[in-house]
Amino acid sequence: MSAVRVAIALSTVVLGLACIAMPRGLRRFTGLSADTPRALSEIRAFGGGFVGLGLAPLLWPQPAVYHTLALAYLVTAAVRLVSILADRSYAPSNWASLALEAAFGAALLV
Repeated sequence: MSAVRVAIALSTVVLGLACIAMPRGLRRFTGLSADTPRALSEIRAFGGGFVGLGLAPLLWPQPAVYHTLALAYLVTAAVRLVSILADRSYAPSNWASLALEAAFGAALLV
């Protein structure tokens, strides 16, 4: 288990915990607003998914589990790229997210 893989998994957990603890904080970075109870619930639940994805390779440090996290990041990056182009959403934060997702996905495969 390399330090880079562990750092990525921990970063994923931290991102998920941030969504759970501070769902309204996403607005500053993504523009998503959690201004209804349903929206708050959805963002927190989404964060829970990130916590689970990040914890899995830490609890079961097998290559296939890290590859599953890699696949999640790479698919997210691919969908984000299509969305950036199709939706003309060229915000710097969108490109930064794309770069991070692609980098995390690639690093987890090495």
